[in-house]
Amino acid sequence: MKPLVTYVYDLDQRHNTYVAGSLFQHLGFSLDAMDVLSSNFFALLTHPADRERIAAHHAALGSQPNDAVVEIEYRVKAASGEWRWLVSRDRPYNRDRDGRVTQILGVAEEIADRRSSDDGP
Repeated sequence: MKPLVTYVYDLDQRHNTYVAGSLFQHLGFSLDAMDVLSSNFFALLTHPADRERIAAHHAALGSQPNDAVVEIEYRVKAASGEWRWLVSRDRPYNRDRDGRVTQILGVAEEIADRRSSDDGP
């Protein structure tokens, strides 16, 4: 399946600093909504029950080697209100002077064929 979005997520600021792809259009959002949604994606669109797992996933990435790729599945809300499952594959992207990961690079795709919207985490 083709990735719907490629992104750079800033672990310190807790938002996307770069987003490219058709995720928001795929989820039915207008172009005007995309600017707001892209930087606040996790806060605005992820299922509340998945947010703690996503935060733990981001925290774990902070100690991974540069070649590590870590996968997580989570739900996002489409413009219609329907929950859709995505899988993200993330890796360390940028480090500070102390070697701590400050940004991650990721790609996400929908996995409707693997999960139903009713499935829990």
